[in-house]
Amino acid sequence: MNKRQVLFVLIVLALSLVSAIAAFAQTPVPLVIDTNSLITQVNTWTTSLQDIIFLGAAIAIAIALLTFIGNAVLKAFRGQSL
Repeated sequence: MNKRQVLFVLIVLALSLVSAIAAFAQTPVPLVIDTNSLITQVNTWTTSLQDIIFLGAAIAIAIALLTFIGNAVLKAFRGQSL
């Protein structure tokens, strides 16, 4: 056998070994999630974070309005139309 044939045989053996290892790694494990407590926690955090999210949105809207009004005032003094 030449080196190419030996290399081919070794690659085939390595691939078969890897596929066998992957088959053993796929042992089914039951995944149990308590959805009741998960939904309860999500509802608790949602009510807690609503004020923070609203505050951030209100600040973003206020900055946008101030920018718009500021640009309108500057355009008025420069003689440009809206």
